[in-house]
Amino acid sequence: MFHKFQYRDEQERRDLIERHPNLFLIEEQNVEEGNFLIFSEKPTPVQIVYTQISADEIEALKAENQALNTAVVELYEIVLGGS
Repeated sequence: MFHKFQYRDEQERRDLIERHPNLFLIEEQNVEEGNFLIFSEKPTPVQIVYTQISADEIEALKAENQALNTAVVELYEIVLGGS
């Protein structure tokens, strides 16, 4: 079951959270109609996404990352060296 409460300012927001320690804050809406906190009696399950990446792809990403880091360092040296 969901519970939706409207609030006007940060103090009211904090008060709502403190008054409902037995509920889980699952969403906050800041829309034209006003500001709302939505609570649930049960926590929202965390969605876990599993992906598989080949070792070759991981190594390619590491190499690309290292090349980018090296390029950034070289650019800093050019900029700082030219000052």
